[in-house]
Amino acid sequence: MIATDKVTEIFCILDELCKNLDAELTKNLHIVPIDEGYKCM
Repeated sequence: MIATDKVTEIFCILDELCKNLDAELTKNLHIVPIDEGYKCM
């Protein structure tokens, strides 16, 4: 059975991945994140 700590660790890793992905998409694709998705500049 998966321990609660492992589940929390997975969500933390995914959160960090999303932050990095947002930064890269904004930098490389020149788009800005909005509440419902992404909007071209």
